[in-house]
Amino acid sequence: MQINDRTAVLDAGYVQLIDWMGAEESIIEAARMSTSGGFVSWEPYPDHPKGDLGLLTYLYREGHHTPFEMCDLLIEVRLPIFVAREWMRHRTLSYNELSARYTQMPNLHYVPPLERMVRQSDTNKQGSALDPLDPHIAGALQSGFRNEQEEIYDRYENSLELGLVREVARVNTPVSRYTQMRVKGNLRNWLHFLSLRMAPNAQQEIRVYANAVAEIVKQHWPRTYALFEEWDLHGKRLSRTQLEQQKMVQERLQDLEKHLDLVLPGWRGSVPF
Repeated sequence: MQINDRTAVLDAGYVQLIDWMGAEESIIEAARMSTSGGFVSWEPYPDHPKGDLGLLTYLYREGHHTPFEMCDLLIEVRLPIFVAREWMRHRTLSYNELSARYTQMPNLHYVPPLERMVRQSDTNKQGSALDPLDPHIAGALQSGFRNEQEEIYDRYENSLELGLVREVARVNTPVSRYTQMRVKGNLRNWLHFLSLRMAPNAQQEIRVYANAVAEIVKQHWPRTYALFEEWDLHGKRLSRTQLEQQKMVQERLQDLEKHLDLVLPGWRGSVPF
């Protein structure tokens, strides 16, 4: 994705790349500042069989994340207000949003597709079940959403035409209405955002935005994104209790192997594990 390119999201939203700064070499440069060193090569070189990828991997794996703050990403997004409010829980990112005090809000509203018309989960208070609603009920609800959005916007627009101040005319704005904002953050904080909002239990509407942001991160910082996938997105970091349990299982397997060595010599070549 190039500067100003957009990715369409939901029915009327988008993610647009505005600017970015800092190649992955700058991460290595920052990390080696303390030793007066710098970036050498991503290819192997003397005493570094993995090249500087070895250092990048070490930094990410061991949680030395400050060097990743040397890279910045600025995007513009158009998104439903309820998604924007969820996004803004990430307070380490910087925001500037369209203001309905200064400009008329667009007549754009998110209407959930029929496949999003599913039942509330019985076990997850903030989640949805996979069971779809009856198609007739889902269709009726969808039409109701759309009709209500149109009615509210007509009243809003009429209020403006009658001369009502914008900051008051907006008071009945539904959270389905689209807003726009610029969002800026460093790579470390963007990866934290992605780790939460790309997760399977994240609400679908923000997850599709996170997926679009992830494609930008993957394009401009591919090695770092691969480490993110390996250790956080698809990986699992263990707690102390989990590590102790894992150690106990390994010790029991070792005891079993020793026992088999005594009672069944040669078993290692015949048992398929």
